[in-house]
Amino acid sequence: MRKIKKLVGHMKDELHDAEHYARDAVSTKDEDRSLGDLYIQLAREELNHCHMEHDQVVRIINERREASEQLREVMMQIW
Repeated sequence: MRKIKKLVGHMKDELHDAEHYARDAVSTKDEDRSLGDLYIQLAREELNHCHMEHDQVVRIINERREASEQLREVMMQIW
């Protein structure tokens, strides 16, 4: 499951980046509202990337699960 491992690594990176942008937004918003808003937008985009990667992990897991069920059915018919 190298694909899943790779995606999970990317998800961790995205969450890490989102946290940094969120911290920057909090520390900047009072002195420069526009820059704070930019940091918020960037944090949201990082979280969106994480959600997209998560969706792919779920898809891969579901496809593997379905393939295993089909394989089991074929084996039972042969048996």
